[in-house]
Amino acid sequence: MTTITISKSEMATYSLRILSVGIYGLPNGENRDFSSADVLQDYDAVVVRAASIESLFGGFGIKYRNAEAGLLERSHGEFLRRQCIKRRIEADGLLEKGGIVIVFMLPVIRYPWEDDKDLTNYDWLLSRKVVADELGISYGTGKTIENLLTNHPLYEYLKFKPSWSAYSDLETSAQHDWQILASAYGSHALSLSKKVKNGYIILIPSSYSEIEDPSILEDCIQAILTIDLPSPKPEWLKDIIVPGQEVLQPKLNETNTSIEGLRSKAKQITSEIEQLETWKFLLYEKGEHHLQPIVRKALSAIGLQDKSDIEQISDGFFSCEYGDAILEVEGSSGSIKIEKISQLIKDRANYFAEKKTTSPKGILVGNPFREEPLDNRPPKGSHKKLFTRELLQTAEKQDVVVMLSTDLYNIASLDLIGKMSDERKQEIRKLIFESTGLLRLP
Repeated sequence: MTTITISKSEMATYSLRILSVGIYGLPNGENRDFSSADVLQDYDAVVVRAASIESLFGGFGIKYRNAEAGLLERSHGEFLRRQCIKRRIEADGLLEKGGIVIVFMLPVIRYPWEDDKDLTNYDWLLSRKVVADELGISYGTGKTIENLLTNHPLYEYLKFKPSWSAYSDLETSAQHDWQILASAYGSHALSLSKKVKNGYIILIPSSYSEIEDPSILEDCIQAILTIDLPSPKPEWLKDIIVPGQEVLQPKLNETNTSIEGLRSKAKQITSEIEQLETWKFLLYEKGEHHLQPIVRKALSAIGLQDKSDIEQISDGFFSCEYGDAILEVEGSSGSIKIEKISQLIKDRANYFAEKKTTSPKGILVGNPFREEPLDNRPPKGSHKKLFTRELLQTAEKQDVVVMLSTDLYNIASLDLIGKMSDERKQEIRKLIFESTGLLRLP
């Protein structure tokens, strides 16, 4: 790469937009993660230090089955995999337009969610083949940095010799057209660059806090970007039309209008898909923010009138022609225990004491063993029950009906495809109010 010296005043004329993920301190850096960042093509450079999956996607709220082992929840692992694919496509677009992606080289960290499925901290940018076969990234710590490429703009940063916690195999990466910017021991590539389309992917040593002036890295980015920066167009040039432009411009305007229409339609369809996706909460979710609202929606769909905003008690309050009912919702990794029905009984007693009226029906909707596949609830060979015996015995004595949220999902699915008549909905409402103990909805 040709060395070009650019003054501070010349740099100032070119305003950078830099996305900073997992690092802080760049003067023009937008400190965000991939859960909230704009599309990567909107930036001039993306600088990422992926020390963990939280560094990349923390804004989504990482959901683990076992946080200590880095084992993700199955659905969340698939979700993050799709986010990695999305960002890798965007990174490809950024490189196409001549942007820069700078990555602090760290050891490869894997986050599994099934035996044969996992994410790594590089998946958002590079394929597994590139990481393994071209770079051969390995764990190793050190402070020695030698053989700096002095005619590369990044030399101004690397000359401070930040420490490192990973390295690339020098011989292998050089064979795959990676330019070695700094190395050690004749075998450890510590900083590398590769031109991809019209831009550059650059790997640098993992340490950043040791650099006293964070703006140095930004100056290096600016120097790389301005190497091929075209001259600014004179004001008078806008009045000159190259033959053929007068024909193409209306076509471009028409195409852009069509694209905007399609984009709006795609946004609407995406929103509708996301709304339908929430019905799956009945299959795996827990708590007041996810499972409770969709249970209330499912009960409303079969004709129970939701009065939860008026009668703010327990997890919901419903009415229909057969009476009133207090709702309790619970999602659990195992069997649902008697504590939940105990709370429901107290709420019913308090309502009766306050209103001096007929005690409302109790409805307990549970999602036991929510992390297990539907055909393995309860887990085979465990001798466990969906609801404990004590809970069901108490429900039968206390006028409480116990239902599965997965059954409500099946009912909602039939309703969505128009196979749930008003007569059938009334039958279900009646069945709910006449039943005690466990009720399985067909």
